[in-house]
Amino acid sequence: MTDLPAVRLPPDNAGQLHARRILPDGTRQVCVSWVETEKGWTGGLVERGPEWLAEDQVEYLPGQRYPAYEQFADGTADAGAQDAPLPPAWPPQVRPPGAPDWQASAVAWLLEALPPDFRAHPVLRDFPLALAWMATRHTEFATDAARAGYRSAAIDLKPHLSAEAIERVHDTYRAEGRRLVELARAIDAVTRELMRDPGAIPSHR
Repeated sequence: MTDLPAVRLPPDNAGQLHARRILPDGTRQVCVSWVETEKGWTGGLVERGPEWLAEDQVEYLPGQRYPAYEQFADGTADAGAQDAPLPPAWPPQVRPPGAPDWQASAVAWLLEALPPDFRAHPVLRDFPLALAWMATRHTEFATDAARAGYRSAAIDLKPHLSAEAIERVHDTYRAEGRRLVELARAIDAVTRELMRDPGAIPSHR
């Protein structure tokens, strides 16, 4: 979980605020991510964003603090408030690169991409790049396995399941395939930023 402030988007989707900016023409935008239910997929929750939207498309929630994004009453913003756009495919669970504790949020998110038993190995927390590399390999293997399962499902299951049941199995593989592709892109984005951050590569002693 991150400490990003919450916002509400129509139709009442819960979201998180990553950044705000004012364009040269005075247009106010916010970078947000949110979770919504995918139509046609029972119980399927899909993460959207981060995406820049017009500020009037979000509702700031009472009791939430937005300390990093305060703007002056005359419509201008201080230099710190005009955060740079997030890298493409950046996962909403990870704080923006350079933000306080962003590496800690990246480590927590990358561990979620691996089986739970990986949490028992301290080296993955000590060296975020090693963790990112391992998450990349694991996602690649999972993608290959999903593709192989999709190809063989009809042959292996035909003697045991109806055509409708097999098609539902194929639908499951399709959904999982899309998730894995998006996950791989997000892991790649985080890996690139970790490689740019000297703090992610401890010096040898």
